[in-house]
Amino acid sequence: MLRKIIPFLILVSGYPLHALVYRPVNIVIPDATSLALGGGGVSRGMDMLFAARNPAALAEIMEPQMSFGMDALTRIDRLNSDYRVDPEYVPLVGGAIPLFPDSSAALILQSPFSRRLDDEFIAYSLEAFYARSLSRNFSLGVSAGAMAGLQAKRFDGWGFTGSVGLLFRQDKISIGLSHRPGTSIRYPVFTDGNPLEETFPGVSQGGISFYRQWGILTLETDYIRYSGVRFVSLSRDYTPQYPAGEFHPHLGAQFPVRRWPGITLYTGLMTEDYYDYAGENDPQIIWTFGISGIAGRDFWQERLKISFGYASSFIPSVIAQKNNQIERMILTFSLYF
Repeated sequence: MLRKIIPFLILVSGYPLHALVYRPVNIVIPDATSLALGGGGVSRGMDMLFAARNPAALAEIMEPQMSFGMDALTRIDRLNSDYRVDPEYVPLVGGAIPLFPDSSAALILQSPFSRRLDDEFIAYSLEAFYARSLSRNFSLGVSAGAMAGLQAKRFDGWGFTGSVGLLFRQDKISIGLSHRPGTSIRYPVFTDGNPLEETFPGVSQGGISFYRQWGILTLETDYIRYSGVRFVSLSRDYTPQYPAGEFHPHLGAQFPVRRWPGITLYTGLMTEDYYDYAGENDPQIIWTFGISGIAGRDFWQERLKISFGYASSFIPSVIAQKNNQIERMILTFSLYF
């Protein structure tokens, strides 16, 4: 018996030294409305939920707001079949308040990066947001805070993050730009027992929204800068060869249901990357849908808004051969005071 145990212990103790493999990440859309709009929101404003895409969206909020989200995810690809339908992770929770007639502030906990199903990794950022109207049409917003890496349901790594955004609004159009620089998290002890520094890609976004009688049309794009991605342990970089960056278009529309005031429908199309551990990409085409409404008119006095967003890469797989089966749902509750 002892002769069997000793080789096993030697194997287990030596395994982590050779098991460190680069961990690819996904860019996360943390709220239901942005997800339902085809991943859009950088060119929208007047709601705390869009601050995750563009911090300048806070400048025009009229009243205090609190929001809380839950999500569920299923992913089936060519290598594995995993699913998670319990709301184990919270994609967004926070509150915002107008400070003066021309500025607002917020404190938001969100998850901008993740690799959910293969090794249950997610990064959370807790950021303070501030936005100010520079003129009648222009608003500027910034955010800064701490980022934590949650590995195996435990916070192990820490870093700093932030973003900056600009928003131009008129009666018929709004234009938005935002940028989140690449962020690094340092793990004093990673899964192989050694310190590790992980650097996420920088994300730049821009787009335009058109306001019409029938609803709102949103045309946006993002650029994910992969050239700065790093996964370094003991001076060795395990990152595979990446392109310098990738553009991803986002198309979204929202339609108020005039027969039932307070109900809004959303739909859209978007693209995203799905890199594996060797740096091979399966570009995804994703269809999105959503609905929001005012709940409990008598009790809540029309101050509670419930939004549901759904995204699927399986449905567009009829025309997109590289699509995996990815189904994601987010439910967001927003309370306006």
